[in-house]
Amino acid sequence: MFECVHRLFEKGYNPKNIELEPKWKLGHGVSGGRADIWVKDSNDNSLLIIECKTAEKEFENAWKDTLEDGGQLFSYFQQEKSTQFLALYASDFSDDEIKFDYKLIAVLDNKEYLYSNRKRLQ
Repeated sequence: MFECVHRLFEKGYNPKNIELEPKWKLGHGVSGGRADIWVKDSNDNSLLIIECKTAEKEFENAWKDTLEDGGQLFSYFQQEKSTQFLALYASDFSDDEIKFDYKLIAVLDNKEYLYSNRKRLQ
């Protein structure tokens, strides 16, 4: 997770807009869940929620879960519906360098799809 945070700093994200392990309630009577990293914009709006996994198998399984039923990422999105992006992230140290992989999901309406299917969606 800290390598991911370092990468965010390198990309220019402001440290005051990054929260580590925010906790959300995930249903009735459930104790809740913690995303790894929550990035907000300069107006304190939810911009990006990142779930970090170990490289390879855990990352691949988490992505599979996300595709099947939304996984952890979409459970966090349900708590912060104004979020614009969700990311699954993994990094590893190999051959004397950091290697990373991520899957980024833009959580935005597809205006073209909505327009072309407006009658069916009503």
